[in-house]
Amino acid sequence: MRNQKHSDPLFAMPKERRVMPYVILLVILLVFTGLFIYNMLLNSHVTVDTARITINALPAKLENFRICVISDLDGRFFGPNQEYLYDAVTMHECNVICVTGDICDDTGSPRALIRLIGRLDPETTVFFIPGDEDPNPLRSEPHADKDARAPYITDLINAGAVFLDVPTAVTVGDATVWFCPENIYSMDIESSESTARKRLNELLQEPWSEQNEAWISATEYQLDRYERIREAQRHMTPADIHIAVTHAPLSETSIRELHDSYAHGQSVYISGISLIIAGHQNAGGWRMPGGGAIWVPDSFTVKTSGFFPSDNGLKGLQNVLGISQYITSGLGTSCVYPAPMNMFRLFNQPAISVLTLTRKLTD
Repeated sequence: MRNQKHSDPLFAMPKERRVMPYVILLVILLVFTGLFIYNMLLNSHVTVDTARITINALPAKLENFRICVISDLDGRFFGPNQEYLYDAVTMHECNVICVTGDICDDTGSPRALIRLIGRLDPETTVFFIPGDEDPNPLRSEPHADKDARAPYITDLINAGAVFLDVPTAVTVGDATVWFCPENIYSMDIESSESTARKRLNELLQEPWSEQNEAWISATEYQLDRYERIREAQRHMTPADIHIAVTHAPLSETSIRELHDSYAHGQSVYISGISLIIAGHQNAGGWRMPGGGAIWVPDSFTVKTSGFFPSDNGLKGLQNVLGISQYITSGLGTSCVYPAPMNMFRLFNQPAISVLTLTRKLTD
């Protein structure tokens, strides 16, 4: 038995060689543990991306007008009482905060954003739009009150935010910036209003029910919205600046269509769009350390999808026919990605963006 034991190749090895595989395994485990901890720390803090946006017709009063862009919060908290997010948002003095959707947590609650708003100066202007992962902003199911808006919408309004479902003006001296939900630029208001009125008349002729009352409330809200859009249009002037706010970025084809509609006189707006603000794509979700996105789905509005795409159209600034579109890297993840990519960001620190408008040429 003693001779057999000593003839075993493992025991015949020097002691240093016998422990080497365990040392290598330990090193690998330590490296992966270190990367895991680093990524967790990266995901718990918020960075600030900055960009200067050139707008040739920018009024002098709007030089250095700043917009803070927040997207894809997904109900997340960054630090106790949103401390890290608050620090990032207040790092630069901004005129307006725009929240471009995917606000709520899995229960449909906007409490994470409400907590942030509660820490801001009450005079701070905060616009918000819903994202594809938020509940429908209008309620079609029966409800006790007559407010057609979803509870999270009214909760945010009560907290001091502005639901951007119609063009809303921000003035600086005699200069005006209109923040507008992107979908109204391609909306045929007359046709939409006619359809809504016809629908309302049909509903009013039907027997009463809780469901019918909910549909009536939603339709009446839409009719009121069309009138508020018209009222905004009556106050627009050629010198005003238009900023379109959207959750998902527009494709180059969509931007070209908006440009052509304005150029051919088909747009109902006096001025064309100067800037589009978007989120949704989370800079690709999973990125290589110090590099680009690993993979993005075909549904994203980027020139190249699949593995190792360009960041053009995925994050940052792009320009199509003189219209700038800025896509913020965002704070969360997207359900568009398959598991586990939709569960956490990899080497992709959550970010907000601060955009500074200028008439000066920028790189």
